[in-house]
Amino acid sequence: MQIKKMITPRSFFSAVVLNGKIYVMGGYRDAVGLKCVECYDPTKNSRSQCADMHKARASNGSTAQSDKWTQIHSLDNALQLTACISIDNQLWVFGGGDRHYRDFVSVYDDQNDKWINKKSLPLSSSYYCFTVPKALFESYQSEKKK
Repeated sequence: MQIKKMITPRSFFSAVVLNGKIYVMGGYRDAVGLKCVECYDPTKNSRSQCADMHKARASNGSTAQSDKWTQIHSLDNALQLTACISIDNQLWVFGGGDRHYRDFVSVYDDQNDKWINKKSLPLSSSYYCFTVPKALFESYQSEKKK
């Protein structure tokens, strides 16, 4: 079976899996930033257009927590090439950069609509994909309880 092509070809996009479907967001097409989103359903080998993001984004980290777009407070630092994960209903952002790579770790506090900076990463870099070892995550969680 040949996988169906993207509706909007793009580069530097982000992708997440939600409910067994792959959502592709933003990116660039012909050096123009995109805010369009599309969904690929591997069980049907079909693609569909989804609601646009509020702004064009490229080279950004993404994670899925629900099936609707929600605008939240911006990070304190404008970053690209970040990794994002959702753990225990919290949104975490790691690394990335602006003109230089950063060692930032931030977690979103949805109760107060703000980002909280955490202990820095041991290495400043860009991160497209991120797996969190249990021991590392527990060290960040224990810092939260202090």
